[in-house]
Amino acid sequence: NYLAKSVSYGLTAECILLSALERKESRGAHYREDFLETKKEFLVNFVCKKQENGTIGLSKKSVEKAVGVKPVRCVNKST
Repeated sequence: NYLAKSVSYGLTAECILLSALERKESRGAHYREDFLETKKEFLVNFVCKKQENGTIGLSKKSVEKAVGVKPVRCVNKST
């Protein structure tokens, strides 16, 4: 069980790293000194998938397509 979790954590870390390297902008907590501006073209989610050959494949999905709805403004209704 420990080994399976370690492999899973390693794949998750690889996906995070690949996504961060592909995002050539600064947005929110993701800051890059080499890409200081926010770019509209990167209003996407990166999707990682393990390929048959064992490598990690990376694709982009627009935020609207990824969640199936257009982003909405959240309002705190608690009083």
